[in-house]
Amino acid sequence: GDITFWWALVYSALFGLAVDFARFYSHFLHHYHPLLWAFHKIHHVPEVLTPFTGFRVHPIEQFIEYFLILLFTVPVVGAFSYF
Repeated sequence: GDITFWWALVYSALFGLAVDFARFYSHFLHHYHPLLWAFHKIHHVPEVLTPFTGFRVHPIEQFIEYFLILLFTVPVVGAFSYF
């Protein structure tokens, strides 16, 4: 088969795993650390869950999540850009 396809598949899988892990780690940190919990708890305030409940986030929480995504994906991009 075409080796470019396999490299693209591996890159996509690793990039996706890096994003998923960064989002998981961000959420874990926001539950674990009291200062971060202060920003995250607005996500848990609604008593009635709707499809929009997951979008209730504080801007600081969003910034931290995006920063961690950047932190975990840049090495993947860098490693594959090197070759």
